[in-house]
Amino acid sequence: MNHLSKNLFLRLVVALFIAGTASACANDLRDDVDTETPDTGTDPDTDGEEYDWHQITIDSQDAENFQFLNLLDAELVEGTDFDQENWHLALQRFQILVNGGVSGPGSVSVQILEGEDFETLTRAPDGEYITDVQGEPDERGQNPGLVFQQEGAWYEYDQTTHTLSARDRVYVLRLNAEDYVKVQLLDYYDEAGTSGFVTLRFDSIAAPTGEVTLPDVEAPEDPEDPEDPEDPIEGVFTIDASSSEAWTYVSLVDKDAVSVSDATTELVWDIAIKRTSFQTNSGVSGAGLAGALPLNADADFETLTTTNTLGFVVDTMEVPAGPPGAEPVAQNAALSSWFDYDMSTHTLSPAEGVFVVRLADGTYGKLQILSYEGGIYQLRFEAMEALVEAITLEVDASNAESWANISLTRGQVVEDGERWDIGLKNYQARAFGGTTAPEGSVGALAVEEAFEAVLEAPAEGYQLDETLTVQPSGAEYSGNPVLADWYDYDFATHTVSPAEKTFVVALQDGGYAKVRVVSFADGVYELRLAYTGPNAKDF
Repeated sequence: MNHLSKNLFLRLVVALFIAGTASACANDLRDDVDTETPDTGTDPDTDGEEYDWHQITIDSQDAENFQFLNLLDAELVEGTDFDQENWHLALQRFQILVNGGVSGPGSVSVQILEGEDFETLTRAPDGEYITDVQGEPDERGQNPGLVFQQEGAWYEYDQTTHTLSARDRVYVLRLNAEDYVKVQLLDYYDEAGTSGFVTLRFDSIAAPTGEVTLPDVEAPEDPEDPEDPEDPIEGVFTIDASSSEAWTYVSLVDKDAVSVSDATTELVWDIAIKRTSFQTNSGVSGAGLAGALPLNADADFETLTTTNTLGFVVDTMEVPAGPPGAEPVAQNAALSSWFDYDMSTHTLSPAEGVFVVRLADGTYGKLQILSYEGGIYQLRFEAMEALVEAITLEVDASNAESWANISLTRGQVVEDGERWDIGLKNYQARAFGGTTAPEGSVGALAVEEAFEAVLEAPAEGYQLDETLTVQPSGAEYSGNPVLADWYDYDFATHTVSPAEKTFVVALQDGGYAKVRVVSFADGVYELRLAYTGPNAKDF
């Protein structure tokens, strides 16, 4: 068995693998291949016996480059690219493209045979053959129009073990009018269990005897005339983040890369970039107050001048886009959507729009990614003002079995496992501190003033969670004694209504939120809330 390696291309694109084709006649693999001593190994079905077909394991771990396989020569092609016709399959981790349709200039097309016996298949089937086409990307960014993504993809994913296993299929590839090859994927792991090592077997077979229908492939459009070069944009700077091994740390104020000894404690950096991945100096990545809002696709950099303090996403451990089962890494979920991926050219480009970012020192700015080439970025940044603006939030807390947790810094209800500040469940209320969350420090106090009249957070008087008793049942729960007093009860009508109080909540980032219960019905709250921003107390 040969272990062949080359490079791959991008971490976000998705699933696919080695495909098959069929149409006219088929010859044996080319004469210049040594058929007397083929690449052999252990047939998984024959307990160690040798086999005569070609079987190889390809190291396709590199998330930046594809590896190109020529099935007739039975080898990887060095120094080629998607514009050439000297390859048949391109592999990148679990993704496989065929040289045809939107993926390449070749004429490779495929027929998928479910449950077919690889060893006894000697002739390509009649009927319809398909090739890679452009489909609407799914929620993971994958193109369902790719051959190896169709019919559930070439692999099955085990949610329990987080591993991939090849489906029982044979892909018949029509390489050209004369050559047909059968391909079967066998494994995605090496002997040590490392993912990205694709094992497949393949062999030439005879051409079909009946009629073959080939895919209709639209000719590519003529490229447009190049536009005149634009004038340089003021404030643009270049960052080299081409290293796949080390993060490049950036000061957005200085518009330059900075040297960092300990990224988890130092505040000299605002964002960090490694190829296509982004971090901010916040959360699990750093001790700063940084963060980012999701991309504003409609924003114009020139006219965007202010931002609300709410909604900034801090760094968390996130599963990167790409193959299932990948280990979580520290990254910023908002900034990770910075690019668009072109399935036809296999290139990425910055998405249209502007990011609003918060820096390590808690100030704000706007960030635009103008270009990207091999890890080299052109960025544009400018400081901007943040305004404390109130929002209205509806919270469904009617489920008596689970809490509706709210992030007051983001102004939204969050899923289990995400950072939260206060929680509601029917009439009960809690905060992230005290007996509910000993690792937290979120506390609350109440002021009998109108929401708009609270302009500054008090310096003290905040209470943490403790054990509370539910009346009249006597049941106990861990809740916040201040927030739990959000309602008035009418003993005549047996109804509850929001108390005339505004709650001020001290948050873990040194900032404050003010919250008012506007209405309540059947477990559904309408809240009015505003957030000062980190390390600030003025509303």
